[in-house]
Amino acid sequence: MDPAELRNEWSAELSDGSLHGLVLCDKLHAELGLSADYEVFQPGYRWIPYRGEGPSGFTAD
Repeated sequence: MDPAELRNEWSAELSDGSLHGLVLCDKLHAELGLSADYEVFQPGYRWIPYRGEGPSGFTAD
């Protein structure tokens, strides 16, 4: 994703931490003013860990 797109179209999701699996560099994290809920991914990067997919309503045959 483009940083401008993140600011303009995904700001609510960034603020509430619902974009699981998105990795941001520390500089962009600070520029966007995001919470400390973002964990260190590796030095210089933060993320909200990916939580996997929920069960679907489909069954295997």
